[in-house]
Amino acid sequence: MKLKEKLRQRYLSYGPMFTPLAEEDVDIVDEGPSIAVASSLPGKGKVPGLPEWIVPAEYFDFVLAIKCEGWPLCAQEWPNRSRCWPTQDIVHKIIKDGFHIVCKSSVKGTFRLSFSNAERILVGNLTDLQHKVYRALKAFVHHYKHQWSPNIKNIFCSYHLKTIVLWYCEKSGPRGWSENTVVIHLLSLIDDLIMALRERTLPMYFMPKYNLLEHMEDGNDVADKIMELRWDIGQISDGIISEEPDEEAAFNVLKSMELDKFAEVYQKCLEKGRFETSDFIEHFNERLNSINEFWMKSKNSIFSRKILR
Repeated sequence: MKLKEKLRQRYLSYGPMFTPLAEEDVDIVDEGPSIAVASSLPGKGKVPGLPEWIVPAEYFDFVLAIKCEGWPLCAQEWPNRSRCWPTQDIVHKIIKDGFHIVCKSSVKGTFRLSFSNAERILVGNLTDLQHKVYRALKAFVHHYKHQWSPNIKNIFCSYHLKTIVLWYCEKSGPRGWSENTVVIHLLSLIDDLIMALRERTLPMYFMPKYNLLEHMEDGNDVADKIMELRWDIGQISDGIISEEPDEEAAFNVLKSMELDKFAEVYQKCLEKGRFETSDFIEHFNERLNSINEFWMKSKNSIFSRKILR
């Protein structure tokens, strides 16, 4: 708790570019493993002296962790598991990179194992088609989840979706993936989500004896609502299209911001020996209008390369 509070204080002192957001939006320090350093939502970002802006913001979490070499005994089953994916080279790399221990108070202790680095490597080694289907699943869930339940966070979260995808890719392998089977794989993942909610069972990917949904609230109602959508390809497609931004258009907007000029402003601040919000106001004011216009227009016309046809 003391380390996390110190981390929060240091973050708040890092400078004018983030401090206004941090002072308003950083969560209070609690007993969880992480501390949020920014939690503004699209359309709610405010910086003194700047107009209201519409730029997608993320949730950023810092997690204090102890890096460990080797591989934990309680997860020894994973390296030797019979699988279609990933390759043994990737498995060896993950084991070589080790794992982490993070602080988390619970009835079973004050620490837990974290395989986030291993998960990052696995997701980074998905094929383009696997990535496409994973993004589609997340977009579908994100678009409809609050219609399924106002209390959806207590039922399942994005980590559960990642776990479902990892299990599915392990048993299916990349050879059975093609543009013609994208929809089949997406529907199969939706089926796996429905089954996990109905049975209240989702084994942790690296340590299957742990059920991630053991303490989940009743998910049958949510499973029923997902099942209704599962047979409506049109609604699935609409949900995906409305959530995914057009990558090329987003790149062009970012390119138009002329980040090299931002670097010039930053360099001048270094030369003066101090940072003031006013130094960046003019630079941002010149570019916020184009960003706002892009995100407003793209809301209903994004994801030009449709996943479902």
